[in-house]
Amino acid sequence: MDVDNGNEFAASVGGYSENVYGFYDMVGNVWEYCQDWYGEDYYSNTSVSNPQESETGEERVL
Repeated sequence: MDVDNGNEFAASVGGYSENVYGFYDMVGNVWEYCQDWYGEDYYSNTSVSNPQESETGEERVL
């Protein structure tokens, strides 16, 4: 996968063209490291309404 977009670090705000809805920078700028733990079966084993955060895990969400 080629991820070289010409920027050494994060792109400047407004650095990408707007999409068909008129929004700028909605994809492709930076990844966000979340506090949430990743679980492949998480949503099949938790409540759909207001699921609670897992206390443990081996991988985080990007």
